[in-house]
Amino acid sequence: MFQENEVILVILGVIVFILMCYNFSQLKRIPNPVAIFTAYCVFFLGWIFTVLEELWFYELLNFMEHVCYLVSSLMLFKWVLSFTQNKKDINRLNE
Repeated sequence: MFQENEVILVILGVIVFILMCYNFSQLKRIPNPVAIFTAYCVFFLGWIFTVLEELWFYELLNFMEHVCYLVSSLMLFKWVLSFTQNKKDINRLNE
């Protein structure tokens, strides 16, 4: 049985994904937008695995969901770390 909050999360994730694709030129205003977009896509894939694990291969999809969360979190951590260490990027945001 699907949990409603997980299905709603995937629906909202699809909406955000579409908006990110549509407004990718605006994302270029932040440093390394591809890293943020990729991290979001991996998070989104984890949300999809969360819903699909109710239908098939619970153990495998649950494992893949948590791997996606780990990889995406590490990607975001790397982005934040590089962002805070690069003064030029910080100055560009202040413009």
